[in-house]
Amino acid sequence: SHFIFVHLYNLCLYLSISFFFLMIRRPPRSTLSSSSAASDVYKRQGINAEYGDTYPEAMASEKGLLLPPLFEKSKKDGTEKRSSTRMGKELYHAAMVNVDADAAAAAQAKWSRFGYTKQLATNVEVSMRSRENALTIARDGIKWVHDNFEFGDGDKVVKFSDAMRTGKGGFSTGCIKGNAAPPASGEFEFEIPYGDKVLRGDALLVQVDKWVRDGVIELDCGNAIATVVRTKKWLDLSDRYFVLLGASSAMGPLLVLLALGANIIAVDICPEAFGMPEGDFDKARTLRKPAGGRRDWWGPWAGPMPDGRRGLFAAAENSCGTLYFPLPEAANPADLSLSQQAHLAGCDLLAQPAQIKNWLVSFIKLHKLPQVCVGAYAYLDGERFVKLSVAMDGIIQGLLTELDRPSQVALAYLCTPTDNHLIPAPAKAAVRGNLVRAPLWQGVTSLFPKMNKPNKIKTVTTDDGRDLHAIDAVVADQGPNYITAKRLQHWRAIVAREDYGCTVSSNVAPSTATASVVSNKLFALAYDGMHHFRPMEVFKQETSNAVMGCLLIYDMVSKESAANPETPLPNPLSLFSTTSFHGGAWRCGYKFTSIGAPSIAAALCGTAVNKYLTLYNLAQTAGWFYMLVLLFGAYSASDGSSVWSHIGEVLTFFQNLAMMEVVHSLVGFVRSPWHTTFLQIFSRIMVVAFVNQVPQVQNSQGIYIVGVAWGITEVIRYLWYALNLMNIKIKPFTLLRYSTFLPLYPIGVYGELVLLMAAQPWLSLDRMDNWVLCWLPGLCRLTGVSVSNAIRYFGYPMYAIGLPLLYSHMLAARNSVIKKMKASKPKKE
Repeated sequence: SHFIFVHLYNLCLYLSISFFFLMIRRPPRSTLSSSSAASDVYKRQGINAEYGDTYPEAMASEKGLLLPPLFEKSKKDGTEKRSSTRMGKELYHAAMVNVDADAAAAAQAKWSRFGYTKQLATNVEVSMRSRENALTIARDGIKWVHDNFEFGDGDKVVKFSDAMRTGKGGFSTGCIKGNAAPPASGEFEFEIPYGDKVLRGDALLVQVDKWVRDGVIELDCGNAIATVVRTKKWLDLSDRYFVLLGASSAMGPLLVLLALGANIIAVDICPEAFGMPEGDFDKARTLRKPAGGRRDWWGPWAGPMPDGRRGLFAAAENSCGTLYFPLPEAANPADLSLSQQAHLAGCDLLAQPAQIKNWLVSFIKLHKLPQVCVGAYAYLDGERFVKLSVAMDGIIQGLLTELDRPSQVALAYLCTPTDNHLIPAPAKAAVRGNLVRAPLWQGVTSLFPKMNKPNKIKTVTTDDGRDLHAIDAVVADQGPNYITAKRLQHWRAIVAREDYGCTVSSNVAPSTATASVVSNKLFALAYDGMHHFRPMEVFKQETSNAVMGCLLIYDMVSKESAANPETPLPNPLSLFSTTSFHGGAWRCGYKFTSIGAPSIAAALCGTAVNKYLTLYNLAQTAGWFYMLVLLFGAYSASDGSSVWSHIGEVLTFFQNLAMMEVVHSLVGFVRSPWHTTFLQIFSRIMVVAFVNQVPQVQNSQGIYIVGVAWGITEVIRYLWYALNLMNIKIKPFTLLRYSTFLPLYPIGVYGELVLLMAAQPWLSLDRMDNWVLCWLPGLCRLTGVSVSNAIRYFGYPMYAIGLPLLYSHMLAARNSVIKKMKASKPKKE
């Protein structure tokens, strides 16, 4: 039975982890599901003939962008099909063969569905050795892609590079100008939605500083965001143009850019070509989601999106920006209603890359644009993502070669945290620190297979003697096609920057809880529990959109940015290690690939923990309030009994119960450091034990002093904690919670000292029967010191040292809270 249990456990664990990371690797889509109408259009048929020197008729009739002619037999039906695995083998061999023949041969031999991660790590390691290695690999990889991918028009199949060079035709241009007016002052203010607030100004700067201190983002990323927030003249984008390939992507910067007055040249799917029904744009403006569900979706232009976002037309109308979009070449926008334009707008990146390139080149030349930023945000599943990345790269290559100056083109990409990236040295140090400080339960779960494995950082010494560090966060289940598509974007980014002098923004985006992702309950649970792994933080879609849009603006405007080709970098791959908003993945003590299942478990436990902590704090609130009632009753009593006889039992119970807060810190229920919590509680518990031990002090005036000081402080503190756990936040009460300690803490300490001094003459080693003090006689006999002298020479000095430290700690916490409260106040116009 034990054998069967172990194997069933391993099977369930493997399936849950595999499913989790199969989901986690997928970024938000512009086409919202693999079964959507847009996605179905991109599906291609397999090849049913042997490949020779001449294309068989079945192959010649293929349409759109095609994988290289490297075939393998399908295991299902034995038919021949273009192989993405063989493509990966040949691509990485060609990319590396001129810098490391052995590594290239290994890639060619060992690249596979689950063996690709080691070959990718080798590729990155070889690139890290020198600047020349990184550039050679990128150039050769891009060249191989353009020389070996193919394109079919239904009559013949040609090389993709030839198709892009000779392709004819284009599109006409539609335009929607926003109805919103820019700020009356002429100055925009950058804002970031976060939680239930919209942060701007000082409040935003405070939050950015917290992200940096927590390790959620890197220091240079925080400086970049702060610079954009402070430099308001950068925020007027009315003279800047952005091409968005995949404009409706959930992670794209469309809304951020439109809000700042930017000109958007949008590329997205065509509803008519994809078989979608024509909709009523006037009605679409008022809908939150498609009226007939996804099957009756009117497309991204009319909207609304299936996840609740506005369509592209409505987003533009409600902004102060301008939206340009492709229409059929013969169409005249003046003859079409907005509903008709929304139905005809768009194009097919996989079937019309040459026509899109031609349209963009014509548009840029017609408007004499000094610079245009091209962002690659489109996404599809599986090998279609590789083809989509190749199509977008072909468009970019065409712009670089056909415009008057390559520097007219700036590029923008979003990097995934689940990749193999260079990281700064402080991040490497933080990994070790966070592993050491991880809660006890995380160390225990690391004993289970594939759970909470230490995050190992690879250090490579370059040819010029520098140490570069890389983190391998690749999730094997995301598949080689996904990582190859992202690698092509990396290669293009560094080649465009180094060889063409282009500005290139390519920042790491955080894990994001988009609507399409969290609709899966398992995935939503994992994201809910990931914050238990410091400093991991999962962001909502609107927050990620805003911060990545902010970093894009910084890269496009700042001369100090790594995106600027004039900025020196240690290695071309360092472009992806600067201004990273990685959400804590680079500094977590455990590998990103190993925290999925524990995060799910933590989320399930988290609900119970939240309820437990709420009940605990409410119980403490009631207990200390009851103690205060008893204390005032004792003050007015005339029966001659001691004060302690009225309150001692209740006060002792709830003060000793506070030791649970040390346990809460140790097991990770709360984020407070356990040692600080222990110091705050230990002195009180010792004082209570001494009072219980010495009846002679149980009617001392010190009892009233500590009773009032402790009671008022704890009632306010525990009630504040309970309300916050229930998401009830009252600003005046918060101010009260962080102000009452100012007089009450020193008063309470004074009362403790009064009681200790009163108890000191009565303490004897033979009378220590209190469980809290049971250790004290043995220690005193071992050291030869009496209890009275132990208090005199050890206890009092500890108060002298501890009081300033703890008081300054609480003052710092108070100042931080007040600063946040002031920053969150809306400014008067």
